[in-house]
Amino acid sequence: ILRNVSTFTGKIEVNNGVLEVASLGSNEGAATGSLGQYANEIVLNNGGMISIKGDGKMSHPVTANEGGIEVVSGTITLSGSTVKGNGTFIKAGAGQFNFSGANQIETLRIDGGKVYDEGDSHAVGKTVVFNGTKVELQHMNSTYSYSTDNANFVVPEGKSGKLTMDGRCSYRGSLTGSGNFEVVSSFSRNFIEGDWSAF
Repeated sequence: ILRNVSTFTGKIEVNNGVLEVASLGSNEGAATGSLGQYANEIVLNNGGMISIKGDGKMSHPVTANEGGIEVVSGTITLSGSTVKGNGTFIKAGAGQFNFSGANQIETLRIDGGKVYDEGDSHAVGKTVVFNGTKVELQHMNSTYSYSTDNANFVVPEGKSGKLTMDGRCSYRGSLTGSGNFEVVSSFSRNFIEGDWSAF
């Protein structure tokens, strides 16, 4: 558990377990937090997790080889940086995590709470796995532009998820699994063009 504010610069690697922090650095507001300067890269390996609660922003660039963030409560917004990695980025906890940029993630796995594509980038992961109970992915309802979403959605057996769609978007990825899936249309111009027949 790190409750202090640090000013160091350098890479942070979480190789397993859970690292609980009181705050994270941001390019909008407090530039330093429990993991030092906001430009410090966070590397997540072997299921390593960062845990935080409350509302705030973070600007640490994140490399997710296998790991993620637990938002215990409140909303954390990734501001001015992105998540990249060839593995799985895990969103855990009952709170909300907001993406604001175009990420390069192989798989986004939502184990708890909600993920919001605030930046209307439709780049939260090549594959999105709804791996909890009533977990949610919400895309920004942009009625002034048209978007394309190529993500493949997976809802495993025994799991349940909710997708709140972008109001003007073509969804071209697949839907597979045998869990429960709720789809909410935000506007009249949602188009499902991918193969959802295997669900």
